[in-house]
Amino acid sequence: MVVIQRVVPLLSLCLGSSAAFSIVDAEDLERKNVGDACVKAMSADIDCPAYVRSFKQSSYRASLGNKTLTDEICTTTCSASLKAWFDTVASACATEKLGDGVPQFHGGYIWAGWNETCVKDTKTNRYCNDILRDAEELEYEEELCLDCNRRKLEIMQSSPYSVYDSFYRSKLEEVYEKCGGSGPTEIPAAAFWREEIRGFLPY
Repeated sequence: MVVIQRVVPLLSLCLGSSAAFSIVDAEDLERKNVGDACVKAMSADIDCPAYVRSFKQSSYRASLGNKTLTDEICTTTCSASLKAWFDTVASACATEKLGDGVPQFHGGYIWAGWNETCVKDTKTNRYCNDILRDAEELEYEEELCLDCNRRKLEIMQSSPYSVYDSFYRSKLEEVYEKCGGSGPTEIPAAAFWREEIRGFLPY
């Protein structure tokens, strides 16, 4: 495989439900002397299926192996809710510090995971992760030059919350060299160590 795909963790059946969830508990934040506006922003519900909460853990996002679940996750409602949460926290918590990271980093991981999970092939309208999963029998360069492979790597490169590292950088550089195209390939500064976070691309 061109891109190493990790096994999707087995989660309970309820994770596909459409109920909203919160990332952090308001009482936990209050005990850390976080300001009221920031507490309200960080503890606000996110209108996405519960499975999306698993994206809080940083990892490579492979196919979910379940189109119904992926369709439930990849909605404009979920995308808009993630963007609203991230933007509100970035504003309301601008002067707050939580450990070594910016307050919005948990939501950042989730939003990055959503982008990597939901990107689709423009020609077939299939999820790119499903196409990459099914590309195992292709010749190396044929798989390398799949539009979905390029787009997936570009999305990862655009976010400080993805697992994009020197390995994925080398793959994106190889895509541009052998398949055409151009774009940034540098590794984004980690969200834990920067105060200004780049926006996400709502694929």
